[in-house]
Amino acid sequence: MTQPEADPQVAPARLYDYGDDDPFTFPDAEGERFRTKATLYAVIGIFLFGVVFGPLAIMNAGKAEGRGVQAPFAKICGWIVLVLNGLSIFHAMVSLALVGN
Repeated sequence: MTQPEADPQVAPARLYDYGDDDPFTFPDAEGERFRTKATLYAVIGIFLFGVVFGPLAIMNAGKAEGRGVQAPFAKICGWIVLVLNGLSIFHAMVSLALVGN
């Protein structure tokens, strides 16, 4: 069996186009850091200052997804934390208003 002649005008396909970046860096390492921070903020938000840590979790999950790393737990948990803490603050304000009368 003979091999076909290689066409000199066709370049071999590359698995990953490194561009001008260093070939020894991982393209999703920064996204992994954002996902880790988002998950940490979401878990902390369950217990403390959910109104602050919920949006931080959502923002970092969005940054991770912008870099190609999925972070569904952090995003969903961040929204749940934000909504539940917002409702608890609303409930506290209504309770104080009713007690004050």
